[in-house]
Amino acid sequence: MEYRIGIIGCGGQGKAHAREWEMLPNCRVTAVADQLDEPLAYMAEQFPAARQYRTYQELIEAGDVDIVSVATWPDLHAAPTIMAGERGIHVLCEKPMALDLAECDEMIAACERGGAKLVISHNRRNDPRFFKARRMLEEGFLGRVCRAHAADKGYEAGYGLMNIGTHIFDGLRLLFGDVQKVFAHLTVDGRDATPDGIVTEGPRGTGWVCGKEATVLLHFANGMDATVEWDTNVDRFHFEVIGTEGRLVFTRDGEMHHCPSAALLAETLSDWRHLPLTPEENPDGYPAVSTRQRMLLDMLAWIEGGPRSNSCGLQGRAAMEIIAAVYWSHMGGGWEELPLSDTRHPLKVWRGEA
Repeated sequence: MEYRIGIIGCGGQGKAHAREWEMLPNCRVTAVADQLDEPLAYMAEQFPAARQYRTYQELIEAGDVDIVSVATWPDLHAAPTIMAGERGIHVLCEKPMALDLAECDEMIAACERGGAKLVISHNRRNDPRFFKARRMLEEGFLGRVCRAHAADKGYEAGYGLMNIGTHIFDGLRLLFGDVQKVFAHLTVDGRDATPDGIVTEGPRGTGWVCGKEATVLLHFANGMDATVEWDTNVDRFHFEVIGTEGRLVFTRDGEMHHCPSAALLAETLSDWRHLPLTPEENPDGYPAVSTRQRMLLDMLAWIEGGPRSNSCGLQGRAAMEIIAAVYWSHMGGGWEELPLSDTRHPLKVWRGEA
């Protein structure tokens, strides 16, 4: 079957989505939508046969696409997903899934009503390096896993939660399973974040955000803990897993490295080694076939009756639930149990505007 693809939001991510859809032999970009002239001009040059629209409503109402990529900023993820899903149009939506859990639930429900598949673009869910790491951990490569650690790219915490934070939380869930509870502390220049520090229009459409620095502790259902940190203007982006018999680290470029010692001693620093993928672990030839292309293939297989996508809307919602729990925990000063019963945006509640 050949699939007609619509691109909603033709900025950097939209252009990337369009290129990678077109790399698949049975997919063609046939419609694009953006309010700005420059992105549409680029799309006209790259995909001259694609119809152009100024709004997502026009593209969806035309009814001549099978799948849409929603590649807008987060504040415009929910509306086009809901509209497309209710019409039976499958949706690939950029991360973070939405601005709050209520929007996530509306998106999932709309797609279920329309019989549409909903996939959220968390690329680690299609990264063979993460699959290899999970298998190695399950096989006891590090002995007993003690804990994990991750850090952001140096964004302010409020914005960073919605940008790289959603990837970090989703990646940790991929490795270790469901999060049982969350503890968080947010600061602004070293002082506790308060309702006065809430920003109601965060950068790049991230909505209500708060905090510059953050320390977040995740407790997983398997009994393990992970710490995630944000320090403004300090890029320490990485994942690290510490076991009784060594350490595993994903560095800034995503490559995986191993040290056979749990202790960081001068005499063990030279023991770090790169762990490349074998051909069997990388049958699609990453990076020639990107994680997003693997995601697209996974999505098409689901549409055609295969297993549920590894990046489905429920997984995207789970990452958003952790972000919400971060705020609820800081507001309450204690652990926040999952699943959350309140789907309102916690910062709106904190300000008395929910």
